[in-house]
Amino acid sequence: MEKRNLSTALSSNKTNSGLVVFDGFCVLCSATVKFLIKIDKNKLLKFTTLRSDPSRDNRNVNGIGTGQPASVIYIEKGQFYTESEAIIHLLKRLGGIWGMLSAIIRHIPRKWRDYLYRLIARNRYQIFGKKNQCFIPSNNYTDRFIPEMDMEEINTIKSNG
Repeated sequence: MEKRNLSTALSSNKTNSGLVVFDGFCVLCSATVKFLIKIDKNKLLKFTTLRSDPSRDNRNVNGIGTGQPASVIYIEKGQFYTESEAIIHLLKRLGGIWGMLSAIIRHIPRKWRDYLYRLIARNRYQIFGKKNQCFIPSNNYTDRFIPEMDMEEINTIKSNG
């Protein structure tokens, strides 16, 4: 995806969608995004991948990895959510049965939720596989995707939120 002005891409979104930042090379992550597109009939979510920079290591910046993300990042109304909190807020945004599921998950202690999330995230390539090419949406869904972002752009959203 080509890079364009991120604030223009987000502001052109009339529904005030949540933004899901995911690892486009991860088979599990890509399958999850396909599932979210399918169940998100009201188009409440937009999606983007995190541009990896091979010259940088994978240390954390503001709690988010600089390489391929170890966590999905969910951004809604300037608020950033990672790990299990990202999943909870994303499901809550979808409403209905998914909102009820988010309420159930929230009752599990965060320490346990995040432990399980990190365990899966750390091993996602070994368990589910890794693609050689970043996820490319079908033509039917290109309006749901914004250009890939780097950490500087994500942090800009965070500071302007």
